[in-house]
Amino acid sequence: MSPFVELSFYDLTNRGKLVPIPIIGSGFTANSNVNFEIFSPSGASSGSGGYDTDERGIFTTVYGWVPFQYKGIEGNNGGWKLVFTDTVSGKKTVRLFVVKSDDQTPEPSQWDRPDALDGRRSGSPSISVSASGTLCKGSGVRTETTGAGFTPDSALTVKFYRSDGQKLGQRDLTANGDGKIDRAFDYWIVSSCESGVEFQYRFEVTEKGTERKASGTVYLPSK
Repeated sequence: MSPFVELSFYDLTNRGKLVPIPIIGSGFTANSNVNFEIFSPSGASSGSGGYDTDERGIFTTVYGWVPFQYKGIEGNNGGWKLVFTDTVSGKKTVRLFVVKSDDQTPEPSQWDRPDALDGRRSGSPSISVSASGTLCKGSGVRTETTGAGFTPDSALTVKFYRSDGQKLGQRDLTANGDGKIDRAFDYWIVSSCESGVEFQYRFEVTEKGTERKASGTVYLPSK
């Protein structure tokens, strides 16, 4: 089955306010993760994130589109491309929604949510996780998590999961004044390993209050 994504609507009129767009995806790998990226009419990447699928390979979410003040009215008009990628199969599906303006579109200076319009928060947060070291040698593996697109100075919770979905633990973080996670380190070691085995862990970061989420997967080598 090929992945399929459906938006609740495919065109909207810019009123200078946040517009929630309900989204449902199906046909993705079950109990996995779907990466998401949005591109503005100019082709520039304007946000990214990740969604978890259930045992049927389905996810549901609401994407909050906001006009970017610095782009002006014309810069927000046109087709916004959404790209969804199955992180297991690599299969992609693309959807497009069109933004237009009219004589009732306010001037950019009157648009709402200034914290979301200055480039620090694009509607969907994202994280990246990297690893160095090996689980069964020395001091183990150090993972480094970075992120962007969160509300500035917001409280975050990061949860750690094994590939089978078992939760390993969690801890709290705080986004900086630009809505970013700056190099959060965690350390991993196990008492016994099979040579050549890679351990797949999923990191999920949730913004407290808004419950916006971003997740990423990292592979930790045993030896």
